This record gives sequence, C-alpha cells and structure tokens, in this order.
Amino acid sequence: MKKFGQKSKLIAALRNCVYVNVSEDRKWIQRKRSFIIDHEPDDPDDVDYKWLKKRERFKKSDIGPTPAVRTSSRGRSKATGFEEFYTDSPLTPAEYADERTLYDEHNLFPYRIEAAIQRYREKRKFHPEPAKIFSTFLRFGGIESGPRLFGGIGQREREDMDAEQIARANAIDFVGDDKDDTDKWAVDFEGCAKGFFSSWLPGTFELKPGFVKMATDLLTNFYNYILHHDVCPEYSNDILAARTICQTAAEELPKIVKVREMLPGAFNIAMSTLTKGRYKGINSQGQTWTDDASWQADGVHMSNEQARVILFTGLCTFADKKVVDSIDNAESIDDWLPQINLVEEKTDLGFEVAETRQPDQELLDFYK
Repeated sequence: MKKFGQKSKLIAALRNCVYVNVSEDRKWIQRKRSFIIDHEPDDPDDVDYKWLKKRERFKKSDIGPTPAVRTSSRGRSKATGFEEFYTDSPLTPAEYADERTLYDEHNLFPYRIEAAIQRYREKRKFHPEPAKIFSTFLRFGGIESGPRLFGGIGQREREDMDAEQIARANAIDFVGDDKDDTDKWAVDFEGCAKGFFSSWLPGTFELKPGFVKMATDLLTNFYNYILHHDVCPEYSNDILAARTICQTAAEELPKIVKVREMLPGAFNIAMSTLTKGRYKGINSQGQTWTDDASWQADGVHMSNEQARVILFTGLCTFADKKVVDSIDNAESIDDWLPQINLVEEKTDLGFEVAETRQPDQELLDFYK
C-alpha cells in the first residue's frame, strides 16, 4: 500500500477496480460479485464458513452496478382532507337521508354542531399541529373537548340507536349545559373568527412562517364542511362572513407579525432607557450573549450614551421649536432630562398601519 502514498490515491484506485464498489462517503467497500464457496471446510461449525454460506443466497451477477429496485407504493401519504383543491364527495341517497335526520332544523343547534364536529374529525386526517389549532379554536368558541368518561358504545347498543343518538354517544366535543343561557351565550360564527384570529391565536401560538396559512386554511375547510352538509342553514350568512375573516386574517396577520417584530423602535427604547421605562438599567453591552442578532435587533444592548444620541437626534429633527429651544438652553443633557413629564397610564389600544413613509433625501442627509 505504500506505493499509493496518500489515502485519496488508494480510494481512487479502488474505485477503478472491477471487483469492488466504494461508497460516496468512503466508509465502506462492497464486492461487486458474490463470493462463491467451491469446497467444504473441515469444520462445518466454523464461524467464517457460516457467514460465507449465508452470502450464497445472493446469485452471481455480472460485474457492474446493482440494477434499480422498484419501490412499493405502500406507505405513501394519503389525502388528509386539507389539500388546497380537496372537496367532499357527493352524498349517497342513504347518507343524505341520514344527515337530514341528524341535522333536522327541529334539533337544537348544540346537538347539530356536536354531530358535525364529530363527523368532520372522522373525515379528516389531523396531524398534531392542526389538531391542536382546531381544539383550541373549539374551546375558544365555547365547545369543550375531551375523552368520553365511560368509554364508547358496543355493536349491540348501536342496533337500537338512530344516527343522531350514535353521533351523540361518540362525540368527544360537546357544548356544555351552561351554554343554554342565551343572555350570556350566542351563536356568532363571524365574531368568534374575529376574536380567535385577532387575539387568541397570536397569544397562544408562535406565528412562525406558514403557520397562519395553515390555521386559516383549516378553519376555512371546517366552514366549507358545515355549509356543504347543510348543518345549520339558519346561520349560512354568518358562516360565509366567518370564512371571509379567514381570508382577511391570512393576508393581514403575517404583516402584523412583521410590524410587531419592528416594535418598539429605537426612539422608544432610548426614551425607556433614559427614564423609568422597561429598558432602564438592563444595558447588556459587552456581554457575550448579546452577539445574537435577535438581542441586537431588540435593542436591549443600548447603552445610556447611545440612548442620548438617538433621543435628542430625534427630538431635534421632529420636535417643535419650543422643545428644541429648551434643549439648546440647557447646560447639559442630564440637566434637561428631568423636564420630561412621565405619565404612567396603561390603555389597551388597537392600531392600524395606514401607510409607510420613506425618508426623503433631506432627512437622510441630516442623519449622515
């Protein structure tokens, strides 16, 4: 082997050999042709002989690469029911008659929606994350989810039940008796969708890329199922409005996430650092863990000196003449800071990004 010198030359020589194959990662070598035993050993229990005998199950093959093997179609993912162009199959006459009994308008709404949710779960293949979103949405809407306390029903009990009774017995999602109080609870598909997407979903889950689309597609799919099976025709317009909310959320929520990541801005962090705000006294400049871009973007590494520069540059650029004159008349920045009146008041507000204004050339020149 010494004549090959480097290991790479040895590997290259083996790959040119007509008797062996070398893997791409160079971790194993395999014969291209099976080793055939043409004699019987003295000791049949010899370990090496048993191994070679086991190898005889492979037939002789011509020198060359192993032919491709056709893979089985078993194990391929089946339709989940959440595909983009998925539609429920048409109902047979027997299924239609069964559903008309189940979703009869004389049945109370809680019974109908319980049965619809149960059948919807049976018709869809839920992966863990969509299942969690759906269960969270149901709980937000006043529908409780959980396993049946006393198990399922047997075949003998089924024979004496109609479709409605079987659906109720199998349901794991149910409307509590407290929802019968119409003074406290109302059926509001649109309002529930608005509340879920505007507050509950962002506050419960991390809105990572693709998550919002998955949530909106899931609820749109659910609303389509209710409409397709005519579960509660008296609320059709409300369900259509809720479906529109899903479309709006799919468009606006990702933008809100981007805006939220940009807030608070550098000016607000500077003001907070120099006063009694959230960022005062938590300067982490010089710490190794602030090398992470997420900490730098959050601004918590801002020193007091940086905060002074950002605060007073912003005030001198955008504040009125009275404020600018008060800064000029102060002996030092530290003497001027106490003039800021702090108002500690908490108010829940909703904001809308009306427009985005880009800085003009004059403003860019000022900050150079």
